[in-house]
Amino acid sequence: MGARRRAGAAGQTDVRVGGRFRVRFRMLDGSEHESSGEYLEVARPKRLAMSWSWAGGEDPGESLVEIDLRPIAWAPSSS
Repeated sequence: MGARRRAGAAGQTDVRVGGRFRVRFRMLDGSEHESSGEYLEVARPKRLAMSWSWAGGEDPGESLVEIDLRPIAWAPSSS
């Protein structure tokens, strides 16, 4: 049986306003990418806002990520 190819991720997080996070992604091609940021808004269970920066000069800027959450109905598939 051949070797399996898989992507992966590792990270650290402190989910509170002012808390930081760092995450590292490993892609299927073996390349790795790392990002980090700070939690700017934590309104459980409805909203999360954070800064986002790529490490290693991939993108020198900083982004704002805003996530609004809402419950949805879910039913498992019958397949």
